[in-house]
Amino acid sequence: GSGIHPDLISLNYIHLEGDVPYSYLFISPDVPRKNAGRVREGFLKQYRHVEAGGWWVSGLDPQNNWEPMEWGRFKSAAPRFNYDKQKGQQTEKLVKYESPPKTPNRVTYHRMSLGLWQLVSQRYNVPMPDNIIACDDGHAIGFW
Repeated sequence: GSGIHPDLISLNYIHLEGDVPYSYLFISPDVPRKNAGRVREGFLKQYRHVEAGGWWVSGLDPQNNWEPMEWGRFKSAAPRFNYDKQKGQQTEKLVKYESPPKTPNRVTYHRMSLGLWQLVSQRYNVPMPDNIIACDDGHAIGFW
């Protein structure tokens, strides 16, 4: 089983499959597209494995007033092998986590539940703030 706390999963992870992962991964305007906007076939072929499904994780964006972040990572159920451009061949190393191509990597600031916040507070002896607002989905605002 997963070592990820169920609260983190419910607040930050979703299952994607079919062609849905493409809309999460291909967020950069630099992804090569045809005139009609469709991603070029050669580029799409490199990511075809994501159609088998997997999970997507994203969090909150400190550069956008802690709103949900568009950038995230996808862990495919059928990961692809890495490609060595210098050797011009596939390696034996799997790419376990796909980030949106042609975008800089970002840090993931997970949405946190009140229960997880309390666990962190107790473990590191950091006092909890007063008047924490908890959303209907369980996200406690202000952890970060």
